[in-house]
Amino acid sequence: MQGGPVEDAQAAAAFMSAVPIHSSDPRSVAEIGLRAGFEPNRAESVGNLLLAILAPFDLFERVSDSEGAVSIRLRSESAKYFIESWSKYVLRHDVLVSDWERDGLSEGPWTAEEVLRGAQLTFIAESHRMRLDANAEPVRTSRVSQLVLKGRLVGLRGDRYLMRYDDKARAFQLIGGHSRTGEEPLETMLREIAEELPGIRRSPKQMDLRQLGRVKVSEVSRTMGAITSYDMRFFVAAKFSGPVAISPADRWVSLDEMRQGFTSDKVRVNARGLLALNDILAGGVAGIPRTLESSAFPSLRQFLVYRRWELISVAIGLAGIVVSLLLAL
Repeated sequence: MQGGPVEDAQAAAAFMSAVPIHSSDPRSVAEIGLRAGFEPNRAESVGNLLLAILAPFDLFERVSDSEGAVSIRLRSESAKYFIESWSKYVLRHDVLVSDWERDGLSEGPWTAEEVLRGAQLTFIAESHRMRLDANAEPVRTSRVSQLVLKGRLVGLRGDRYLMRYDDKARAFQLIGGHSRTGEEPLETMLREIAEELPGIRRSPKQMDLRQLGRVKVSEVSRTMGAITSYDMRFFVAAKFSGPVAISPADRWVSLDEMRQGFTSDKVRVNARGLLALNDILAGGVAGIPRTLESSAFPSLRQFLVYRRWELISVAIGLAGIVVSLLLAL
């Protein structure tokens, strides 16, 4: 394989076609390489390189003879058709996976078109890699600053934490975001507060903004699809100059919902970092002072979400009373 792109594609396709089918005797890598037209002194090394690239597909069965020499053949009839199809892509220079510039992922089940999007296929592959090894090595790093706003709201039980729905990640997350190049964690936090919570004092001193803790977690990114190592800094603010402007994308989320990974109406919650901080913080997040006390009110939408069963019960009760009165007439 020392020619141009066309010659190299032809050689690679010839090598794949020369691998014996599952019902035939296996051949050595060197023999397959020679049949594909590789130079004798490079037939085995180039063949092994191609096999290494194809190894994650688990297409080949390796057979050792009595002297320990290893030969290969295709694992099954399905493997034969896959390798033949793959060689056609290689020969024609056709594109199988595309749309690599686009980030953001959709929830499964996926269509064939969605699976063949770059970030989506990366997400599927990286999720599988993490299932194989919970400590799989990340291929991406990111620094993140997040704000912990804690409050006890009228009409809702227990402490809750302000989160915002992220369209790309398709989950509720704490207020905050990724650090830009050369940006310190506190600078990131102040920028995110200015962008996401308009009307709030932006001076760290005025807000009594302090770093609460730092954790590192690894998980598959829901935007880029890659296993990412997140270096996360958490900040807490004790003082605000004005009301917290709640947008339709915001939700006050309980610690139990964070642990479950979903809100009560089954929307995904991503709080791995805060839960990791909860495990190492003295007193846990329960010991964090409240930013907002019970004078704060939930949005009507959130109140309806959390009290829907009580409201349904009341509605049923009222309906029963109305029916009884009508029957009595």
